[in-house]
Amino acid sequence: MAGRRGQGPTEDNPEAELTVISANTIVDGNVRSFANMSIDGDIKGDVETTKDIELNGRIVGNVTCNNANMIVSQVQGNVLLKGNVEIGRDTLLIGDLTSGFASINGKVKGNVEISGKAEFKADAVIFGDISASTITVDDGAIIQGYVSTTFLNKEESANIFPEAVSIRE
Repeated sequence: MAGRRGQGPTEDNPEAELTVISANTIVDGNVRSFANMSIDGDIKGDVETTKDIELNGRIVGNVTCNNANMIVSQVQGNVLLKGNVEIGRDTLLIGDLTSGFASINGKVKGNVEISGKAEFKADAVIFGDISASTITVDDGAIIQGYVSTTFLNKEESANIFPEAVSIRE
């Protein structure tokens, strides 16, 4: 059986590692790992890994990782990802989010900066500015803040917009 994200060592992949903070566990301090992380407990401190995080707990601190799956979680701090983030309906983030791709169906109070596509699902509530390459917003999503997509420089915008509208006489 091949190793899957969020799974420990397997026959085919004995090198796979998983850092686990189980439910009913409280960590008071920073957590660093070079392995995937599964966090079901509470952490008061920054969390950092070069791999992925599966978060179903609470963190008061900044989170830095490759990809994150935040389905039922609470974070008070900034979340910085190189890859993708999925924020479920029962997740609350109070802080800024930076990622390559985002699928958000929970609540975010902070600025959202996505280098690729940002998807805001029907139950998403965003209070903050959004910057993304492209966005999709489902019916029911609530956004309060400034929204900007791919930035055009003066030369690019000149190709789209004429200097003036002319009327033939």
